[in-house]
Amino acid sequence: MIKTDDWMQKKIVKAKQKVVEKYEHGKTTERQWLQASVDSYDNSEYRVELFVLEGSPAKGLVIVNWGARWIKAIDLWGNQLYTWK
Repeated sequence: MIKTDDWMQKKIVKAKQKVVEKYEHGKTTERQWLQASVDSYDNSEYRVELFVLEGSPAKGLVIVNWGARWIKAIDLWGNQLYTWK
């Protein structure tokens, strides 16, 4: 399977949903997703993005590695919820 940008975007949405479901025990949240990204070697093909479900402490993370084409969803306690490769 070729992992296109569209495939990656869909999986990012699914990863965020996994985090929300784990923390909120439902499908919706009023919390915002904070985002940070860095383009390695000044090239967007090698971008790494971090999405954080806001809270104190943070309620969950989604890490996206565009170069390696994988996405990880992580809960409040650092447990890996799911990985898409």
